[in-house]
Amino acid sequence: MTSEQFIDEYNRIYKDMYKLALYTLGNPEDAKDCVSDTVYEAYKNLHKLRDDSLFHNWIFKILSNRCKRYIGFLITRRERLTELPEDDGFASTSGDPLDMAIVKDALFTLSKKERLIVNMILIAGFNSREVAAELHSKDTTIRSTYNRALKKMQAVLDEKNGGKA
Repeated sequence: MTSEQFIDEYNRIYKDMYKLALYTLGNPEDAKDCVSDTVYEAYKNLHKLRDDSLFHNWIFKILSNRCKRYIGFLITRRERLTELPEDDGFASTSGDPLDMAIVKDALFTLSKKERLIVNMILIAGFNSREVAAELHSKDTTIRSTYNRALKKMQAVLDEKNGGKA
């Protein structure tokens, strides 16, 4: 992959990278730092990418690992992850900031592992086998955790919407 191809690919996926980092870490500045560090690391190691068609999975794996390392850093320093601020630079897909806030609330009711799995599948586009390989877990465990997490989120969303589905 050439430098120009790297830039083109990055420009296609940078928003998804930021979303994954943001929803994993819960802080816009930390997310930007992790994405920036990931891009630097990926560019530096571009020669290790054997198949250009695997770029998307490769860079998201680097990002996921970087986010996990950062969370480990926060835990060792006993710092708490903060919730997303009201204005995080995202536009909700429905255009309604209230809807996005409700979804964020539902997402942050999940454990860190559940949140990571949901983000890797929904935002980064990994399938359950890829997530399982990344998290050193069984495919069936990832699928069941993912389904339970979605049910938890749905319960929160139903509650926030006054029981409406």
